[in-house]
Amino acid sequence: QFGHIIHWNQAAVEIFGYTEKEVKGRTLMETIIPLSYEFTDWNGFQGFQQGGSNVSILNRRLELTAVRKNKEEFPIELTVTAIEDESESYYSAFIRDISSRRQREQELVQMKEKAEQAAKAKSQFLSVMSHELRTPLNAVIGITHLLMQSQPREDQQEDLRTLQFSGESLLHIINDILDFTKLDSGKIELSAIDFNLRELAQSLYQSFSFKAKEKGIFFDVEYDEKMPFYVKGDNFRLSQVVQHLR
Repeated sequence: QFGHIIHWNQAAVEIFGYTEKEVKGRTLMETIIPLSYEFTDWNGFQGFQQGGSNVSILNRRLELTAVRKNKEEFPIELTVTAIEDESESYYSAFIRDISSRRQREQELVQMKEKAEQAAKAKSQFLSVMSHELRTPLNAVIGITHLLMQSQPREDQQEDLRTLQFSGESLLHIINDILDFTKLDSGKIELSAIDFNLRELAQSLYQSFSFKAKEKGIFFDVEYDEKMPFYVKGDNFRLSQVVQHLR
């Protein structure tokens, strides 16, 4: 009735380091549970039925801390089943060393923490770059706007419009990169504004024409007469698509 060990198999010998002769007659709790553990007040079979808080642990899979003969503490999985006859009560304890599983779990936690740290570093980097990139770019766009108001020649106006369009497109791209959380979660929203489709095509043409000439490529834009001047949509996203097709 006091829960003394009457059989100790070879697997238990390998896990805990005690021979069957060493543990026979001792209680299971005083043999495998560290002195500091909260279940040390359990006493034999009655303790297994009621537990430290009057809750039965029979036929339940529990994760506990155990101790080997050499005083090394390690995690185990314990399942206790009862065997009763007319005069005696017995229990059978199935114990599994889960040190490897716990180690893998800790490694996964560490990997998760590293991933979170990397994501935080990415966010901080983008935050810093936002100021480093947008400040000079806004200056370029602002000066371009001032030059367009200073009565430039006709040939200069076309170049300035191209410069302004390219600068604003780059600013849009930078803002989208900075808002990487939307990109990661697929929550980028498309605009629905009225814009001149032919002007957009002409601006893109001007942006690509220099590179085309540099590479000796003939590049031109033709409009279908049925194509409307004004449409509703996201002109910036459309320009991105066309730029990626080049």
